[in-house]
Amino acid sequence: MEPANDSATDGLTTTLYRRIGWWTGRLTRAHLVQLISFGLNGAITGIVYSAAVWSLIALSPKTFELDVVIAYAVATAANYLGARLVFKPTSGIGGHALRYLSVVVANFLTTSVLAWYLHRTGADDIISVYLPVAVTLVPTFVLMRKWVFKNPPSTT
Repeated sequence: MEPANDSATDGLTTTLYRRIGWWTGRLTRAHLVQLISFGLNGAITGIVYSAAVWSLIALSPKTFELDVVIAYAVATAANYLGARLVFKPTSGIGGHALRYLSVVVANFLTTSVLAWYLHRTGADDIISVYLPVAVTLVPTFVLMRKWVFKNPPSTT
């Protein structure tokens, strides 16, 4: 018996293969290296953030929100240094500083509000500290790559 030829299924499969092929065709080795480098920079930033936040919490558990803010600022400085290496901007700091700060402020507000909310609603400290940071990972990568450190078109 011949298998039924369902044109709707065949069309969907063909469309899916085309979309995956388009996406993987656009993913170059350089993109993959950049994504891995971004992940490593994030891991280092996470270590800096963890060391800072848990040290501050240990010193004064009653200032949780302030501890998160200070640790975030310290980690942001470390992240900026790493992001310059990952995205290799051709312009000086003036070419992307305002865009970087815009992303940092948006991430900071998101992280702070979520950390405060989670902590106040009784979530474990570990959840309150890390979940808000995890929420901003993908949007941050996209913004850093496509907007913050996007090099201007070559004039040559």
